[in-house]
Amino acid sequence: MDDLEFRRALYADPDSQDSKLIDAAKQDPTKAQALKEARQFNETLKSAAKVSAPEGLKARLLLKQSMQEERRQQSYRRHTWMAMAACFALVSLLSFNFLKPEPINLGEHAISHIAHEGVSPFNIEQPMALQTVNAKLARLNSQLTSDVSKVYYASFCLFKKVPSMHLVMDAPGGKVTVFIIPHDEAQLLPDHFEDGEFKGVGEDLGYANLVVVGNRDQDLTSTVQTLSDSLRTI
Repeated sequence: MDDLEFRRALYADPDSQDSKLIDAAKQDPTKAQALKEARQFNETLKSAAKVSAPEGLKARLLLKQSMQEERRQQSYRRHTWMAMAACFALVSLLSFNFLKPEPINLGEHAISHIAHEGVSPFNIEQPMALQTVNAKLARLNSQLTSDVSKVYYASFCLFKKVPSMHLVMDAPGGKVTVFIIPHDEAQLLPDHFEDGEFKGVGEDLGYANLVVVGNRDQDLTSTVQTLSDSLRTI
C-alpha cells in the first residue's frame, strides 16, 4: 500500500481494521505514527461531539406543547393565556442566555495554552518533514502549499472543545507558536493582543482562524502573511 492509498484509507476511516492498512502501519514507523494520531484525534472528535442535553430541556419542551394545546382548546381564556405566554417568554429568554456558550477570546486562550504547554515544544531542534505536517493538517482539511519555514512541532489541541492544530516554527526573530482553529460561533478573534511576555496577531483565513504568537520584540506581520498565502483547504 503506497503513501497516497494509505492516507486515503486512513482519512476515510481511522478506526478501520482493514488488513492492508494495519500491515502498512506495521511495516512503516511513519505510517504507524500517523495511524495512532488519527485514531486518537478521532476519539477526541467523538468525545467533543457527545454533548448532553441541557438540564430541564425536556420540561421546557413539554411546557411549550402544553401551552399550545391550551391555546387551541380554550381560546376564550385569552387574558390568562397571554399572562402564561409572557411568563414563558421570560423563562425562555433567561434559559437562552444561560445556555448560550461564553465567547472565547482566541488571543487570551492562545497565551494560556502556551503557558500550560511550557517550553518543551520550543526545545525541539529537529525539523519535521512538510509531508508529515501536511498529514496532520489534513485532519482539518488544510494544507501548506510550500515549505514556508522549519516546523519543529505539530500537534492537535482543543480550543474550548474545537479540535485545532498547534505548530512551533521558525520566524524572523526566533520561533513562534501558530494555532489553526476551525471557525466556531463562540469565538472572538483579536487583530492584535499581548501580555507581559507574549504578543500575537489574529487573521481570519475564511475557513479557519489563524493565531500567531511570539515574543514582545518580534515583528509577526511577515509570518502571518506567509502563512495566509501558503495555507489552503483540501
